[in-house]
Amino acid sequence: MSPLPEIQIKFLSSSEFIRELETDFRKVGEEVKVISSGPEKDPTELDFGLNEVAAIVTIIQGSFYLGELAFKLFSALKASREKTVVVQTPFHRAEIHAHNDLTQEEVQRILKSIIELGQ
Repeated sequence: MSPLPEIQIKFLSSSEFIRELETDFRKVGEEVKVISSGPEKDPTELDFGLNEVAAIVTIIQGSFYLGELAFKLFSALKASREKTVVVQTPFHRAEIHAHNDLTQEEVQRILKSIIELGQ
């Protein structure tokens, strides 16, 4: 079996949520490289209702995004006041909305589907 590739993933949400995500990612080590992070105009025009939108661009190793990334996103969404994050790869974009019934498995399924579209 060939090694899992690394993939560029961009996360778009509130500035507070992105700061927290960046802090978590920087603690991970080699599996996640933060390429850039900062304020951004919402290109989706989804009207998040936010005063300030931010993005973080990462390079994520294959072994990390299969489980640990889903756990980190799930935990961050459940703990945050922000309940929406846009996850974008070079090939696809998806929104993840935290709701009472959201599970880590559902987050993992969404991530897997957008990542597999590019392979």
